[in-house]
Amino acid sequence: MIRVEAVWLSVEPLDMRAGTESALARVVAVFGAARPHTAYLFANRRANRMKVLVHDGIGVWLAARRLNTGKFSWPSDVTGTVTLSREQLDALVLGLPWQRLGEAGIIRIVGGNRGICQWTGAGRQCMIDLVISDAELASVDKPELLALVQSLRDELAFKQKVIDKITHEMAVLKRLKFAATSEHFSAEQRSLLEETIDTDLAAAQAELDKARAAAKAAAPADKETPKRKPLPPELPRTEHRHEPESTTCTCGCSMKRIGEDVSEKLDYAPGVFTVERHVRGKWVCADCETLVQAPVPPHVIDKGIPTCGLLAHVMIAKFIDHLPLYRQEKIFGRAGLAVPQSTLADWVGTCGVQLQPLVDALREELLTHRILHADETPVAMLKPGKGKTHRAYIWSYCTTNFDPVKGCRLRLH
Repeated sequence: MIRVEAVWLSVEPLDMRAGTESALARVVAVFGAARPHTAYLFANRRANRMKVLVHDGIGVWLAARRLNTGKFSWPSDVTGTVTLSREQLDALVLGLPWQRLGEAGIIRIVGGNRGICQWTGAGRQCMIDLVISDAELASVDKPELLALVQSLRDELAFKQKVIDKITHEMAVLKRLKFAATSEHFSAEQRSLLEETIDTDLAAAQAELDKARAAAKAAAPADKETPKRKPLPPELPRTEHRHEPESTTCTCGCSMKRIGEDVSEKLDYAPGVFTVERHVRGKWVCADCETLVQAPVPPHVIDKGIPTCGLLAHVMIAKFIDHLPLYRQEKIFGRAGLAVPQSTLADWVGTCGVQLQPLVDALREELLTHRILHADETPVAMLKPGKGKTHRAYIWSYCTTNFDPVKGCRLRLH
């Protein structure tokens, strides 16, 4: 058993991701050093997690405690020094309102526990009466009553969200297992849902990468990061050479070619895969050691292998010809290169992010026209929490046949 002679509580919140060194640094900053046989308690901003740093006379160790419901009555806005008794400290650690600990170990509380809590100091046990009598309710003042109502509303909202989540999951599982044959989720339908999730994840990842690129440079590649497989050598290749406009240095000397950078892009014509080899020569001046090289041609996916033609083919096949990605994977496999469905989903998601400015511009253009045609298509959509489908609508807006600008926009409502 570890002997603890004194306990100190930190009023300032501590990030619960902090380890032993961070907590010890906080103690050293205040006391100069961690005192032997002393415990230091910290809580997070929400006051539902707590960490204790203890010096046992030989070394320090760190322990954590979390409340599943409610929060610790942590001291805040303290002026001067506040001293807690042993019983008050025990009540605080259990998540009880230690400020209301009165005579005979009785705590009058109104809130998460909703009753009268009898505190036994010797056994340190709490017996809670969950029913509030009319006489006790009449004696509750207005602040405590408001706290009780707020606590009940929060608890009700939390439980309702859990019920809605479980109900939705049960409805999906029942449909997968017990629904009629016409309503069963087949393997192809599940594949459609999975590829939609992959597309959304790729779009979100592309937006995150774009935001992070402006904040910091790319981290060096890890040795364990999987490398992309080279394109099959048997595919026909078309070479595109990119050379500087002038091979004469600014000093007047002629540059020499010392090497080249080669990047391969995958292209597709219906039924045939081809590879575009982009060769960028390196030219250097022997006198002033100036290196000149043609810039990298712009691509939709940075450092990706698909050409614009292949991306356009995948997007048109999916959204115009209604060809799912798992079918496109099989078609590409018959053509000589099976592009994984997850890779196709990444391409679609990235293209969606790149095309978003065009979608926004089309919307602004449509709103400037005096006449627009609108159409609604009812579809059955699963309503979360109800276990049933409700009627949703796909709204489409487009210009008239006599308008020189042809445009259409879809929206799910």
